[in-house]
Amino acid sequence: MDTKLRVIINSLCSVAGRMISVIIGLILTPFMLDKLGPAAFGIIPLIMASILPFLEISTAGISTSVGRYVTLHRARHETEEANRYFNTSFFALLGLCVFACLPILALSYYFPSIFKVAKGWERRSQWTMLVAGVAFIISAASGPYGVGMYYRQRFDLRSAFEVAAALARAGTIVLLFCVIAPNTVYVAVGMVVAASVLGVANVATAYRMLPGLRTSWQFFSRDKLRDVSAFSFFLVISRLSLILFVSTDYLLINWLLPKEDVTVYNLGARWAPVMRGFMAAAVFVLGPLVTILDATAQHDRIRRIFLRGTRVMLLIICPVAIFFCVLAKPFMTVWVGGIYPEAVEPAVRVLWVMVLPLVMNLAVMPAFTMFTAMGRVRVVALVTLGAALANIGLSIWLAVGLNLGILGIAIGSSACLLAKNAAFTPWYMCRLCGSPLKSFYRLFPGPIAACLPGAGLAILVQYVANISNWPAIFLTGGCCVLSYLLIVYFFCLTADEKEQVSAGWARVRKVFRREQSQKHE
Repeated sequence: MDTKLRVIINSLCSVAGRMISVIIGLILTPFMLDKLGPAAFGIIPLIMASILPFLEISTAGISTSVGRYVTLHRARHETEEANRYFNTSFFALLGLCVFACLPILALSYYFPSIFKVAKGWERRSQWTMLVAGVAFIISAASGPYGVGMYYRQRFDLRSAFEVAAALARAGTIVLLFCVIAPNTVYVAVGMVVAASVLGVANVATAYRMLPGLRTSWQFFSRDKLRDVSAFSFFLVISRLSLILFVSTDYLLINWLLPKEDVTVYNLGARWAPVMRGFMAAAVFVLGPLVTILDATAQHDRIRRIFLRGTRVMLLIICPVAIFFCVLAKPFMTVWVGGIYPEAVEPAVRVLWVMVLPLVMNLAVMPAFTMFTAMGRVRVVALVTLGAALANIGLSIWLAVGLNLGILGIAIGSSACLLAKNAAFTPWYMCRLCGSPLKSFYRLFPGPIAACLPGAGLAILVQYVANISNWPAIFLTGGCCVLSYLLIVYFFCLTADEKEQVSAGWARVRKVFRREQSQKHE
């Protein structure tokens, strides 16, 4: 299949898979919040969004580096070397999983002593942490086998497996809640089921997509372990920095503020990681391609991919972030207002602070994929770590010193990340690929300006009408998106891009007509 077509298909399938997962979460969250209550529900984001990511630090570097090394050596037809890197990474991860058992057991036992837990949920919080730790071990141990889909660039297949895992998780939770009783432990059981489904899929596809792949201790190499560890070290630093940005928020809130604030913060802050996940799924498909281009010194193509990828990201994320912020209050009211009405206003403010900066933060996401694919993570990791540490101090000062509460936590997290991504990240990527810095910044005005009429329309509709149900929200959002698409097509796209859009639309119509004619026959 043509490389360009494969990238497009992978991106669309990855985004579609994320969309289905978001819809599942959109339905599941009010269900669990209603069954558990705000205080007990807060245990779930505390474990899933704060504690597990810190455990994942121990395996994240190796899990990422195995894809790069196997792809690199497979591209050079060095199957033996690829096997050595795969097995070295796999057995190193198994060892890390064994060592991870100790902190999992300790956290499970002391969970009610370390964190604020709703009265009567102390024992259940311990079991929730323990079972969630089991899910982490299953996921980490089977992770290297995902290299098969990574090397073959079959992210469409991976997305299908992730959707199946998400459905299995949701089905398990609903079934256990309804048949037995609402319990946070059953949420962790759902995580174990999802990790098992994805693990089996990874293992099954790896051997099919990588002929000659073997899992054997004989391929373990200390020399390869040093290579993987050296590359993984700065990936771990980078991962740690990201976690300090997005995962310490819940810990700070649990320790410094009322425990119910964890739930309120989660309702507003959860959408930034969701959108980041969407865009990561779309740009992650560039990883193996950029690795191959870097290995063959095709730096001019890397530069074009960076600028084109950034432009596409802006065209996508600008309307999503801006329109979502404009419609945040009616969305939050319809979503959880009936269950937890006092959380709507603070959750909306948190959403504004976390989502709006994504216009810049996600525009640079292609650069992060390329840093990893090209093995240029050292400087990025150190700068990100510095910004993350500043985020913790700023968040504490704003939340406690200025008494801004969860809004101060959100501002501290967003401000530091925005400063880094607006200044350092584009400068460093442009320096690596030989592109002028102004070529990056001049991509922003068009997509942002194209959103303004739609945003004004949404504000006007809220002023003159009461948006109080899902159809009204989707209709208003649809009108905003339609106005944006028209403005982008007529004023932002080049003549060549318009021709490509027209050609693509013509192909879609041709396929549709062919299917219709086949039905009539």
